[in-house]
Amino acid sequence: MIFSNSKGAYSEALGEIGIASMMYFSYNLNSYTEYMKKKEWSKQTNKTLFNKNLLIMGYGNNGVCLAKIAKLGFNMKVIGVNRTKRVDIPGKEYTDKLYSIKELPDKVINEADYIYATLPSTLETNNIFDINFFKKMNKDSVFINVGRGNAVVEEDIAYALENNIIRGASLDVTKIEPLNKDSKLYNISPNKLLITNHSFCHVSEGSQNGFDCFINNLKNYITTGKPINIVDKQHQY
Repeated sequence: MIFSNSKGAYSEALGEIGIASMMYFSYNLNSYTEYMKKKEWSKQTNKTLFNKNLLIMGYGNNGVCLAKIAKLGFNMKVIGVNRTKRVDIPGKEYTDKLYSIKELPDKVINEADYIYATLPSTLETNNIFDINFFKKMNKDSVFINVGRGNAVVEEDIAYALENNIIRGASLDVTKIEPLNKDSKLYNISPNKLLITNHSFCHVSEGSQNGFDCFINNLKNYITTGKPINIVDKQHQY
């Protein structure tokens, strides 16, 4: 039996999520809402995204969409990471370097200002982002996960944020959804953590994009006997 998926239907939105999350921390946007509530006219020093280092864990459709914006819009240095390093990977022109997950040097992790994770849920990605990974990051870096919640050890990222091991994190997904109300993540300051309830890609264009993806799959199946986006059962996505 052949299975297909809606790969790419929400990639534009997920790419923009990456930019929105980076801007949230680079310009300390939560602080300004607090200033408004308190009627304070306070100022702080922000950072631009221009020329910063972006590490994309999972360089598929979602990663390519973010890389294109980051490279062409902000001249960011983009490092792409995939299960296997493919020389013919689409969107390679938006990267400065490509690695496989197994060959990714610790130095590259440490040099990243932002790490954007968009990995699928597989046995190989379970708890891949744990305290050992966060300790490889630098203390001014931000971790963003729009992939699957299984990849992150939530107790570890809470510890990393509470102890200033990393600057901040943006989580669109969690292991259990809705997130348990007793989760330590809810106790972390919004200046350090942004949780978006698996809703950032719920855009008005999403239904049409999903429908278009289905139609393209169906047309290709009718003409060739195979849909476009075939699920690899061995790799689980």
